[in-house]
Amino acid sequence: MRPKVYEPDTNLGWGLRSWIEMFHALHAHRSMTWMMFRRNFMARYKQTLLGMGGAFMEPVFVVSSFIILDAIGVWDSGDTGVAFAVYAFMGQALWGVVTSGINACSMAIPSGGSLVGKINFPRETLVIAQLAQVIVDILIRLIIASAVFICCKTTPAWTTVFFPFAILPLMMFTLGIGLLLAFINELVRDIGHYVTISLPFFFFLTPIMYAPPEHEWMQKIIAFNPFAGLVLPPRDLVLYGHISNPYQFIWASILSVVLLLVAWRMFHISQVRLTERTGGR
Repeated sequence: MRPKVYEPDTNLGWGLRSWIEMFHALHAHRSMTWMMFRRNFMARYKQTLLGMGGAFMEPVFVVSSFIILDAIGVWDSGDTGVAFAVYAFMGQALWGVVTSGINACSMAIPSGGSLVGKINFPRETLVIAQLAQVIVDILIRLIIASAVFICCKTTPAWTTVFFPFAILPLMMFTLGIGLLLAFINELVRDIGHYVTISLPFFFFLTPIMYAPPEHEWMQKIIAFNPFAGLVLPPRDLVLYGHISNPYQFIWASILSVVLLLVAWRMFHISQVRLTERTGGR
């Protein structure tokens, strides 16, 4: 039998070997990811009045508020090119990936409970399990959006078939932020809170509930807003059949990949520290 040689601090490098080991470890513990997702999913809807029906309520109430404000002239949505209800529900469904994903992933380590200190497994599985719950949420939101399409007699563009691929950079960006917050929250507790309360600010800076404005200064802000570059393209493919700003989508997608890889590596390196802090509670 060939002996296995253990080397000190093999998990601290940034070379290709480290990434291969991370992928192998994550794949080997895929059943752990599924178990954590199933546990979180059942716990979320256990002993609730509406069960999964409650997941339909939030987007309906949020978007309905903007629809009413737009109808009475308090909120100016501008020329969206399609029925505002369709425009708003699609935007809210995609923005839900950001808000739900960041909030869920940032609390991934505490959700692991005593498992973090007692079982040796990649802590990334906790974050991915939380993100999987977000995928369920967006499917629910897309069901609502589909119903709105039917009610408004709006036909999605044929480019909707590319929607799953267009949303991947948004998922990677959200997972990257979630990984960063997951271990930062274990060191500095209030950072995650500040990020969460800042999300409404970016929500209004992103043309989700209004058409892209013609004001030059606002266009510059949107042009450098990564959320706009990741949330708007999937909606554009569904509603208009093309991406209105492909160059922004490209650089935002590249940023998402880089953010995810760096955040994942930093999270992986910090696992020992996370186990010490969590296990010591």
